[in-house]
Amino acid sequence: MKAFSYSIFLLLSQLMVVYPLYAQGKGKLYGSIKDANTGAPIEKACVYLEPSRNGAETTADGTYYIPELPSGTYKLTVMMMGYESISGRVIKVQPGESRELNFSLKPTILNYPEKIVVTATRGNSLTSEVAASVDVIERDLIELTNPQNVGEVLKNIQGVFIKDYGGLAGNKTISLRGSSAEQVLVLLDGQRLNDAQSGQVDFSTLSIEGIERIEVVRGGSSALYGADAVGGVINIITRKSSEKNGFSGSADYLLGSWESQSFETSINFQEEKMGGAVSYKKLTSQGDFSYTAIDGTERNKVNNDVDSDDFFSKFYLSLGDPHYQRRLELSYKYYQAERGSPGTIELPYNTARLWNRNEQLNGTFSGKVFNFRNDFRLQAYTHRVKSRYKNDEGVVPVDSHYKNGTYGGEGQLQTILTSAFVLTYGLGYRHDAMQSPEFPEDHFRNAFNLFLQDESLFDLGSSSLLKSISLTAALRFDSFSDFNNHLSPKFGGVFNFGENWRTSVKWNAGLNYRAPNFNELYWPPDAWTRGNPDLKAEHGVDWDLGLRMRYPILHGIALDLTYFRITMNDLILWQSAGQIWMPLNVSKTRNQGIESSLSIEPIKKWLNLSLNYTFLDARNLSEEPNVYDKILVYRPRHSLNISVMSNWSMFTLKYDFQYIGQRYTNPANTLYLEPYQTTDIAISANLNYKDWQPQLSFQVKNIFDEEYEIIRYQPIPGREFRFTVGISFD
Repeated sequence: MKAFSYSIFLLLSQLMVVYPLYAQGKGKLYGSIKDANTGAPIEKACVYLEPSRNGAETTADGTYYIPELPSGTYKLTVMMMGYESISGRVIKVQPGESRELNFSLKPTILNYPEKIVVTATRGNSLTSEVAASVDVIERDLIELTNPQNVGEVLKNIQGVFIKDYGGLAGNKTISLRGSSAEQVLVLLDGQRLNDAQSGQVDFSTLSIEGIERIEVVRGGSSALYGADAVGGVINIITRKSSEKNGFSGSADYLLGSWESQSFETSINFQEEKMGGAVSYKKLTSQGDFSYTAIDGTERNKVNNDVDSDDFFSKFYLSLGDPHYQRRLELSYKYYQAERGSPGTIELPYNTARLWNRNEQLNGTFSGKVFNFRNDFRLQAYTHRVKSRYKNDEGVVPVDSHYKNGTYGGEGQLQTILTSAFVLTYGLGYRHDAMQSPEFPEDHFRNAFNLFLQDESLFDLGSSSLLKSISLTAALRFDSFSDFNNHLSPKFGGVFNFGENWRTSVKWNAGLNYRAPNFNELYWPPDAWTRGNPDLKAEHGVDWDLGLRMRYPILHGIALDLTYFRITMNDLILWQSAGQIWMPLNVSKTRNQGIESSLSIEPIKKWLNLSLNYTFLDARNLSEEPNVYDKILVYRPRHSLNISVMSNWSMFTLKYDFQYIGQRYTNPANTLYLEPYQTTDIAISANLNYKDWQPQLSFQVKNIFDEEYEIIRYQPIPGREFRFTVGISFD
């Protein structure tokens, strides 16, 4: 309680200091941005002012306008993909001043441009200002390797371990920094996807249709997003409007091993103040594959088929003046699949089936409000999930039906108090419900939250070795109808040294928690098991400390090194309680480790090399003698990913290597799976013929036909081929 009181005191003290400055004088900044070679206006270029979150995006005529700018000294950055950025220009804004600044950008391919991320701070932030560890996977990289679901996209990302049950039909859950799948929060455009019944997300059911990029935030984020953000947050961000007016679209056909086929098509349209996108994907795979059994004989894993449909649509309408626009967006995503549920090679099921249907409807209204120093975002959403599992081969036949429904909303306001202080605050409500004939009654949860975040950014000038400091303090209160309330604080900071040779020191510390799910609370009692409605939430502390280095060597070198530590209490485990098994708050864990990554470009615009290595020490600290200080199950101590990408003319070649160390499969650490390593190769060709762009791509996964298991008794398919032909137009 003292920690909570101290957190509130720090936040309020900081606000009391900066709020009187809010009424200081204001100025205006405006101008245009053009292509240095052609003189053509550049649309959607970003003008960004540090230290603040203030900025603007150029309109179709290349102009920008930032009114009501607090007086002070700023460091200006101008960015646009495909152009050299302008950064470090110091400007002073006087009260009442109206200042024009015009820029010409040189076309180029940037080595290590600053990326703007939204998940780490709930607002647009440069990566150099964000204390959290963030990875961003852009659409062009996603499409290069022909992934069929989000699980395949994430498997080589630092700190990520995908628990893959094998094949396109197999479940795929995620672990971040050694967390459980229930301790990773998954968002779609800010909408929570973790269902209240299991607390997990099956990434095999998340198609890449309509995705613009994926942001992976490693480390606890309950102070911003509430329950379940213990290991981190995965935010899937869908596509925005097209870059130019008119229609554009694409169509692709994939043919792969095990009779896998997919067809996907998309159409986008853009007018002056409205636009949209519609896409559809059909995926089928017979899926059965051979593997070598323990006795050395070759056998087939059957009932591994999948047949799925995925539809995505998104529409938007811009309202108001181009420099003061408000944006209304509406998106709808539908997914349905039937797939086999083959069981394990020890206990196979040849006819068991699983059906899934997911529907998500999301609406947002965002823009400026009151004045140019306030950005608002209103969101309303609904999410419905239906699932059915049928198995006549077990001791007792099973035909289970489940319905999960969610609706809710959130309001957020971001206010620029001064040139150095930005405040983000808001509230939200969420309702979760579950229905099933397996449960004697329906269950629901109502959740209400309030959140507050203050970001302080200080520019110390070009004469100082320490160039800038970014400090963040966040606090969130969550109230639940079916278990205890939670108050979650978090503090972080970034210290940036140097300009061209930039070294950053980053740190974070906060309290996080995971909510008990409906299965754990209300599992119907029978002769062997029952739920526990008296469960408390898992809770704990996490902190990390890291270095971020960006040096002009070999056309740009990026090196990151982070130590992290997560300690969790009251972990929920199913335990024997007399004659039955039930979930209890009995366990304690400590996850600590080191994340390191390196990216270099030895040959400019032609060859890029990146690698990441994670050492993880995830320990069970519960009081039971046979498991105390043992490694948590399915947490590899060593993970290494190496990627090489080469571009020449119209061709792109990508090589991926992954090594995953030994994983224990039981709490006492007497059983384990051997390390494995895989190699994937992808090559693509992009042709240009006026407004049409044919594409060809070919991929070989697990090129050396490695036989391995990620989950015991769940073999992974061997060598796999994928060939894709497509065409796009604009």
